[in-house]
Amino acid sequence: MAVIVLTSADRHPQLLELWEQSVRASHHFLNDEQIMKIRQQIIQHGYFDQVQLFHVEHQQQILGLMGILNKASNTVYCV
Repeated sequence: MAVIVLTSADRHPQLLELWEQSVRASHHFLNDEQIMKIRQQIIQHGYFDQVQLFHVEHQQQILGLMGILNKASNTVYCV
């Protein structure tokens, strides 16, 4: 059964990989250079540290993520 889990900082690298996979699958208007630039900005600006992160996990695999800021969902990505 899939569960929603509050994400700890040690899982951020996995979430970043899921984010990139999701963006590549759904944001066809972005080229590789643009995706890598955004990815670097996420890291440099500590975006994941600025939102409350949750992820969906099934059999120890992360299937999706959601970031909440000021009681509103502002980030949703899934595989």
